[in-house]
Amino acid sequence: MGEPILTCSASACCSPEPTLTKFVPEPVFTRRRHLTHPSTPRNRLLTETVSVLQLAERTGQGVDRAYREMLRIGKEPPAFDDSGTMVRATLVGGIGNDAFVRFVNELPLRVGRDVNVLLALSHLRRRRSIDASHLGTLIQRPPVEAQQVLASMAGERLIEPSRRNGGQGISLLPSPV
Repeated sequence: MGEPILTCSASACCSPEPTLTKFVPEPVFTRRRHLTHPSTPRNRLLTETVSVLQLAERTGQGVDRAYREMLRIGKEPPAFDDSGTMVRATLVGGIGNDAFVRFVNELPLRVGRDVNVLLALSHLRRRRSIDASHLGTLIQRPPVEAQQVLASMAGERLIEPSRRNGGQGISLLPSPV
């Protein structure tokens, strides 16, 4: 099982909807786990050479980067549709949430570029609270790791325990977002 082969057909490239198509020899892409999922190239030397020549980036970074950059500009993260042999990534166009962008830009760099923190903050733009179980689903990690993300956000004074659900939820501290 090797790396998916990226293709872009003429109809996909000319479509008004941004489309990236991957041919996947075997179903390797699962909807449940595409963030921070390590990639294993078939030919490591070829992969490193292509990266050094700046013809492409290192493998295994694209999905995380797409999530991070879409969230940082106040948009929803990419949506992936897996048909078993092909994966379609959809990135929403238009203008993002300006208040969210300003808020993220004022965060310490380490926090403002953390995909897990950005996913939690994006969720909290629309909902009043989140718990480790739900955040775990969003960041594709076990609830224990999600709780660590919430603890680090509380340490940055971004969130505080909520009184809902017996104090198990987390709420965003008052902000302009």
